Parts: sequence; C-alpha cells; structure tokens
Amino acid sequence: MTETATTMLGLSGPGVGLTRMTAFAPAVNTEPLQPNGVLFGGGALPEFYLPYPAKTSPHLERARAFAADWTRRIGLARAGVWTDHWTDDQDYGYWAAVSVPEAPAAAVDLVAAWGVWGFHWDDFFDDRFKRTRNLLAGRAYVDRLMSFMPQDLARMPAPEDPVQAGLADLWTRMAPNLPPSGRAAFPSQLGEFLYAPLWELQNVIQGRLPDPVDYVEMRRQTGGGMFAYGLAMAGLGGDLPAAVREHRTMKALGEIFAEVPPLRNDIISYDKEIHREGEIHNAVLITQQFFGCDRERATGIVNDLLTERVKQFQRLAAVDVPRMARELDLDATDRATVAAVVNALRDWLAGDCHWAPRCVRYR
Repeated sequence: MTETATTMLGLSGPGVGLTRMTAFAPAVNTEPLQPNGVLFGGGALPEFYLPYPAKTSPHLERARAFAADWTRRIGLARAGVWTDHWTDDQDYGYWAAVSVPEAPAAAVDLVAAWGVWGFHWDDFFDDRFKRTRNLLAGRAYVDRLMSFMPQDLARMPAPEDPVQAGLADLWTRMAPNLPPSGRAAFPSQLGEFLYAPLWELQNVIQGRLPDPVDYVEMRRQTGGGMFAYGLAMAGLGGDLPAAVREHRTMKALGEIFAEVPPLRNDIISYDKEIHREGEIHNAVLITQQFFGCDRERATGIVNDLLTERVKQFQRLAAVDVPRMARELDLDATDRATVAAVVNALRDWLAGDCHWAPRCVRYR
C-alpha cells in the first residue's frame, strides 16, 4: 500500500483509496446465517453470518460473582460514570463465559473483570475527555494509565482513582501468569485501545467525519481488537512459537479477529450511539454519509463486509493454517497449540456475537 496511513493524531490519510473500495461493495450472501431475532429502535437487527456456535463456560455464575465483587472492591462507581447496579446489569460475567468458554475458572474470572474495566474505560473517556473536548488532558491521562503495566511489578505506581486502581489490580493478577511473549505484548495491545479514543476526540474537535476506509482501519484499535486478542490468549494459557506469531497467516487471523466484533457492534449499538449519545464514530453512520444512502442500506453494506471477513477467517483457518504448519515444519505439540489458538478465536467471535445483541448496554 503506497498511501499514507492515518496516524493516531496526525490524521494524514488522504481519504478513500479507490483500489480498496471493493471492500464496501455489496455481496450476494448464500451462506447460512446466524439469526438473533432482536429488535432495536431501527427495526430488526440483520442476521449475522457466523458459522461457529456460541458456547458457555461452566464457570458462568462464579464469573458473575467475581465481576460484581471486583467492581465494588475497586470502587469503580466512584469514578462517576457507572453505578454498581448498572455494571451488574451489563453482565460481564456472561460476556467472559461465552468469550472464553474453555478457559479455567480463574481465567474466566479475570476476563470478566477486564470486561468491566475495558467497557467502563470506553464510557469514562467519553465522559471525562470527549464530552469536554479536552485532548491534552486525555493524552496525559492515557500516558499515566500506561505506567500501570510495568514489566517489573515492584515498580507499580500508586493509583489516584478507581480507573487506575482497576488497571493496577488486573495487571498485577495477570502478568505473573503470562508467558514471556504475552507479558511483553499485552501492554501495547491494551495501549492501542487506550490511545485510540484520542483519534476520535481530534475528529470531534475538528468536526471531521472519517471516510470508511480510514474508519475501518482505526476500528481495530478503537474497538480494542488486539486487547481482546491478548485476553483470548491469556484465557487459553498457551503460547505460540515466535515464527508462528510473526507469520502472515496468524497476523491475518488476528487482524480479522480485531475487526469483526467492533464493526458488528456498530450495527448493534447504532441507536445508543447516534440517537442517545450523538456519536459520529459508527460504521453505519459513516457509510450512510459517504454513499448518501439510508440506514438500512448502510447496515447491509457493513454487514456484507463483516460476512466476507468471517469467510476469510474460515478460509485462513481451513487452508492457510495447515499450509503454515507445513511451511514451518511444526511438530505435533506446536500444531496442537496453533489449533487451540484458532479455536479460542472462533469461540470469542461466537460469544461476542451472542452477548452483544442481548446486553442492556445497547438497548
């Protein structure tokens, strides 16, 4: 790609690359669909293509109790954005149980608490910094948050508020159980999610509506895609050989994994974001504005893109992953680890698709 990429705050992208516009062309879908039967303000949600069934962890009730206890112990309600009751209603114990259904109980607990913290961060940033248009304060706050993931836990700074305390607690719990590669990678994976709202905030300040390609490329970050990838790997408890982690096939799988749930969420959360919050960063709205079409047509275009990305994930898993294993001459142990990672990503995609339309957060 020769075009200048959109930077986090520079916004130097030239706009839509015409060679990439085929990604938004409507597709004819003849595959089986994942029905959900959920009605929102704009009518029925579309049927999302997802060939993987959602599974539920046997540790569901434990994860719910852990998330509720963790929320109150950290004192998250004191941040002034959520109440304890609203946190419970969103049911991040269930989110974790369907996202990492094969994980051991302690890992499901931890993912549930990360879910509370991550979704709360999204609302906290909007309330504290986006609503006030305070870009400098937002960046300073994120810079401070990044200090709560030190490689040496003895150097953990003292938290100043519940958001910082929550991150310090979660990293202290998680880091000792991560393999070296995961411990090194996770701060930058979460960092993408923490810094990405600054791009949204600058768009708001400038009155700029991103074009579809810029938006999709950034949605992997604003939606916490690689953060979720790190959590899925942590729930799995395994590690991949370096050659596998850096292989084009695994990177492509990770990119799709990071892209699909946030774009699907834009369809699900349209009423919440557009009608209740006045948000402009939503794939459906951006598609409406760019193509001059109505919500129904824009939703169809975004859903077609989602369908094609999931099909690409299927092809990579079925064809390219075995080819990669042969190319790298992986032994039986490494092949089993790769298979477990692919299954974990499938489970997360299915679980998120099952949870999001049913969550009161988007009603």
